[in-house]
Amino acid sequence: MTLPSLIWGSPHWMAGAFALMGVATATLMWSYLHARAKRSVRICAAVLKALAFAALALILIEPLLAGSRPRRGANAFVILADNSQSLLIRDGG
Repeated sequence: MTLPSLIWGSPHWMAGAFALMGVATATLMWSYLHARAKRSVRICAAVLKALAFAALALILIEPLLAGSRPRRGANAFVILADNSQSLLIRDGG
């Protein structure tokens, strides 16, 4: 089995995903800097929302793992042993 490689299913959405992450990061920073809550609550909420936006951006570009493995039974082979009487025939000369 070979190691799987990462293939981008929709690389044309890469710019849109980066734009989404940029806008989301700027909006999150602006909104949570002005929020009236404890610092730990703001950081936790911002990190969770950033992870959600990162997941959305990753979904846009559709990462795929592609690998290969042998089909079931593809490397099976048979060992035959012939011990019949025809192997005991000898030439006369």
